[in-house]
Amino acid sequence: MDKPARGLLGRVAYVDGLRALAALMVLADHAVGRTTISTAGWAPLAHAFREGAHGVDLFFVLSGFCLSYPLLHRLHTAGIGAFELPRYAAKRIVRIVPPYYAALALFLVAAVALTFAHIPLPGGMNTLPLSGWDVLKQALFLDWHTNFLNASFWTLAVEFRWYFVFPIALLLWIRAPRVFLALAAASAILYTSTRMHVPDVGVLLPFLLGIVAADFYARGRKLERGFWLLIPAFIVVGVLAEPFVWMPSPYGVENATFVQTNPAWQIAMFAFVVVAGNIGWLRSALSIRPLVAIGTASYSIYLVHEPIASFFQEHVLWPGAWRLAGAYGTAIIAGLIFWFLFERIWMAGAVKARSIAVLTPRFASAMRWLGIPPALKFGYGLGALKASPPAEPVELH
Repeated sequence: MDKPARGLLGRVAYVDGLRALAALMVLADHAVGRTTISTAGWAPLAHAFREGAHGVDLFFVLSGFCLSYPLLHRLHTAGIGAFELPRYAAKRIVRIVPPYYAALALFLVAAVALTFAHIPLPGGMNTLPLSGWDVLKQALFLDWHTNFLNASFWTLAVEFRWYFVFPIALLLWIRAPRVFLALAAASAILYTSTRMHVPDVGVLLPFLLGIVAADFYARGRKLERGFWLLIPAFIVVGVLAEPFVWMPSPYGVENATFVQTNPAWQIAMFAFVVVAGNIGWLRSALSIRPLVAIGTASYSIYLVHEPIASFFQEHVLWPGAWRLAGAYGTAIIAGLIFWFLFERIWMAGAVKARSIAVLTPRFASAMRWLGIPPALKFGYGLGALKASPPAEPVELH
């Protein structure tokens, strides 16, 4: 039996803890993957660190969760809700684009400076010359055959595209959940069994599952006994499936690698998000201050970590695992500094508020010109026709 719907989340400590784990997982994968030291003596441990790549799956689940929870909460408490599209678009632009452009400029300057100094670019960065077209494609979140200044930028392009689809996905979940679940299942089948194993299809499942997780939490549903077992069960399936399920890299020739991800890992990350929101001791563990701090800066850490960790390993001649640990810690510190300098002002305060206030009416005018309704209204029965205040998305990063 469902419990009363939980109160509306603001910026919640345990969600920041989940963001921190996602960032730390991805950093572990890249630190080991770009290491210049031998891992022959600890191959099983190195492989375990490489599984940190699935922190990207956790990020996508959290994206769907945080964007959909406010409206789902209002829907389950008041029976009606509205999703204001112009403000949603403005908030996404303000939150994601300025820090990304700062990182893009930073790595462009670094690439030119290192090349001028005849210092090889670190792993994760393409060798020059980069064309102006490559830089423009990155600025416009275009990822196919793009020579990225930072290889990690590819996920931002995919996620940015799914921001456009998210309101439709949310509407589908509320109005036709069976169709929604069929679409989620179809995306997994297309990704694993056809030639449509491309990034956008590959990450659709965790993004949609994030909406399901948000609905689960908004309804205050009690976990079934043994639900947590889905996490290790699907991790095992995911590990076994890795040799057979892969995604072609969206990088250019210089970064021609493959991205190891599959639906089993994505379901495991979905189950982890659900469990984290419903088990008190785990929620408390994820809310400790160091994790919350890293989670708050997780977007910045993600934006800068890979080249910095690689550069450390290539130029700091510490012995063995100490070099790897130093690279890991340096990347985290660099991300925290980048957050303080470039991202912090876009998370809250006057700069963010003014920027959203400027962009929102412009997006509204553009949507009216295109014939797009400014708000999607949801509700049960005739309640859907009533006006209601718009839901505010919880910040993802």
